[in-house]
Amino acid sequence: MIHELKTWPGYFQPIMDGLKTFEIRKADRDFAVGDVLYLREFDPESEAYTGRDIRVTVTYIISGGPFRVDGHVVMAFHALPPSQEHPDTASMHPHDVECMSKLGSACDCRYAARTAPEAQR
Repeated sequence: MIHELKTWPGYFQPIMDGLKTFEIRKADRDFAVGDVLYLREFDPESEAYTGRDIRVTVTYIISGGPFRVDGHVVMAFHALPPSQEHPDTASMHPHDVECMSKLGSACDCRYAARTAPEAQR
């Protein structure tokens, strides 16, 4: 599964530099090892995306026991190689990107309409 997440610049740059290899997020989704986090840099001051993004794969999760704090989850990850990031899919809906990575082509399911150029206007 692909999870699209806003990431503030102060946290995004260390990920790009390879220094930050984890995320702490609200446990409001069904995060799982093997999921892809589609991290999009979001500037909270301008309330806009900066245009930078990266896709990472979840490799480990701490979500229970004494380490779970106030309904949050800690996820370790590693960046996907550029060849697996599908840079041409940046404007696609995360579901379609997932289908593209699994099927090698766009799917024709109920999310396909979201990627149509006229649907993005």
